Amino acid sequence: MKKHLVTLTPVLLFALLAACGPGEFKSDPSKHKFEDTEKYIARFEAPDRDGWQMPDRVIAALAIKKGSRIADIGAGSGYFTRRLAAAVGPGGSATGYDIVPGMVEYMKKDSQKLGLKNYFAETVSPDNPSLGRNRFDMIFICNTYHHIPGRAAYLGKIAPALRKGGRIVIVDYRKDSKFGPPAHYKLDDKTVIGEF
Repeated sequence: MKKHLVTLTPVLLFALLAACGPGEFKSDPSKHKFEDTEKYIARFEAPDRDGWQMPDRVIAALAIKKGSRIADIGAGSGYFTRRLAAAVGPGGSATGYDIVPGMVEYMKKDSQKLGLKNYFAETVSPDNPSLGRNRFDMIFICNTYHHIPGRAAYLGKIAPALRKGGRIVIVDYRKDSKFGPPAHYKLDDKTVIGEF
């Protein structure tokens, strides 16, 4: 894993722009289920999300090249996937991956409603997303990384899907955020970099 990632420049953009956000976490977030799809879609699409998530700042910070291919892991309702699809333009693509079939169905309908022919959605396994090899210029993981059990091993499974020079982007709750999971589940940059 480490040897493979060394060839990627830059390997990691640890974006801590997701300073806070609403959430209810009563147990280990890696075991958190999102079975009540409608409830979570309403939360992920809440009108106030733009205020704390700052999607325009996130997209600008990523400096996405037109024609790029992006995987959005843990995409939920496609909140970022649709924005990533717009950023890469018609020559690129953004695929939202989620473990909840209801979320994937929502994204498929969303892409049709928006007329974005480069916005796709697929269901994946929680422990092995099977993204293939050399497919993506970016793997984007927003507000999801802290949910992943065995994160270092998971990174080893997704890294081969990056093209040369590709990057993995983590946007997640800061340790000092008053929202999101309890503090002991939040990850600092040192921990995440160590897992890479």
